[in-house]
Amino acid sequence: MMVLSAWMLCIVPLLATATVVIELNSSTYNFASSPSLFAGVNTVLGPVINLTYDDEGLNQAAKALRAGLMRYPGGTVANYWSIPNGNYVPSCTTGACATFGPGINAMPAKTFTLDKFQQGVAGAAPNVDAPIVDLNVYNDTPAAMLAQVDYLAELNVPVPRFELGNEFYITRAYGITAAQYVATIKPVIARIRSKFPNSAIAIVTDRNSESAWNANLSKLVKNLDYDAVTVHDYSADIRVAVNTPSAEAYFMANGFIVLPRYADNVKHFYGADKPIWNTEYNVLIKQQSNTSGSLLANFQACRVLAAARTKGKYATLNFHAFGSEQGVGWDSTSGLVHVGSHPNQVDSVMMGPAAAVFAHTAYFTLENYQHAWVPVTRNNPQLSFTPLTKIPTRPECIQPLVLTKDASLSLPLGLWVANLCPQAHNVSLDLERLTSAQIQVNMVAYPADRHDTTTWLPLSQFDPDTFPWPTYPGSFKKQETFASLADVELELAATTLYYIDVTDM
Repeated sequence: MMVLSAWMLCIVPLLATATVVIELNSSTYNFASSPSLFAGVNTVLGPVINLTYDDEGLNQAAKALRAGLMRYPGGTVANYWSIPNGNYVPSCTTGACATFGPGINAMPAKTFTLDKFQQGVAGAAPNVDAPIVDLNVYNDTPAAMLAQVDYLAELNVPVPRFELGNEFYITRAYGITAAQYVATIKPVIARIRSKFPNSAIAIVTDRNSESAWNANLSKLVKNLDYDAVTVHDYSADIRVAVNTPSAEAYFMANGFIVLPRYADNVKHFYGADKPIWNTEYNVLIKQQSNTSGSLLANFQACRVLAAARTKGKYATLNFHAFGSEQGVGWDSTSGLVHVGSHPNQVDSVMMGPAAAVFAHTAYFTLENYQHAWVPVTRNNPQLSFTPLTKIPTRPECIQPLVLTKDASLSLPLGLWVANLCPQAHNVSLDLERLTSAQIQVNMVAYPADRHDTTTWLPLSQFDPDTFPWPTYPGSFKKQETFASLADVELELAATTLYYIDVTDM
């Protein structure tokens, strides 16, 4: 027994340092890059941030961020919004209506309608998809709920996705049952189908596997004409993270743990054919201000990377939120950008660490490359601890996505890869039929560090087309050359996110 123990002590370090191989061939699952997956944000532009949609500061922020899919008019506010009027419904008495409604009322009528949204801030990024439209199916009359669809049809703007309300599974907030919800949305769905026959429709579901809402709703929608489901997630918690062996690994691994579980929940309740729209996600709301900039940034990017690796189960992701307005508390700790409180304040636009990585992801997956491949890996160790007690999963350390210029597997290519683990790992590439006499590798790295100081800088102080942005603490660049593609071996630092360009020379 003593001999066996000694042998084991020798072999374990050798296994731990084995090179992880990223393997890709022409049959690997691949898809065209989409702003809906790689560059989505939830917004409260209009209902809370009362800057017009053509505001120069707002548009410069969206352009620099490369925010490619926005959600109109937002989440909670959508349940009280009049889409035809671009304002809160008169019957609304919630805090948001009381606080922000007067400012909207003081502006010209229909300032915040969908057509202006699409013509302005929602279309400012280099690559955009038409916004998700979240209909009011809660705080209005049945006739008005149908009229909003008629209005959108008359507006003659693209509406490829309809979302039917927001978070009704929170019964203490809305007090409606699944049966009431289905009864309300049935005629709305019929109206959408008559006016927008090619648009997708998503219903509100709960991420919780033990949810009474899902149990009840799933029985009622078996014959309902809908296309997708929505889930929201704010479960990642800094208070839990700091009590694990690595808070950095906890946040970076989160998406790779929870997204497959939520997909399993959807399959169980609603069927495997229903794409998932993750129309809101962030860390736990009350703890956002205590989560360092690099942790929040890498959490967000790894959520998108994890969704891309689920091979089509997730159709959209919308980080909450696009931004906040100076002097307004709403989303002030969760937004990617800060904008000024007065019109056209370009110099007041501030960008933080999460914005730096969000923009780099959008640039890398939509501008620099346009096609994504989901490779497999070999010799890939698992995370050494279980971050979430309720989902006892330990994801593999190296999580890669390969990007190419088109659907052909050829150089140059991009490697977007996260090392989730608190140990460095070497990786090599096994790419079918790709050969080259000499290879150059350019890397931009974003190491997570829960002790970093969050940096916010004016957009006017740096070039948003040059990465990495100076708003991310500790980011660095590295260049290496190799004799051939087969010789490429890269050391990936612990809990670090990489954007890597691989080119022949």
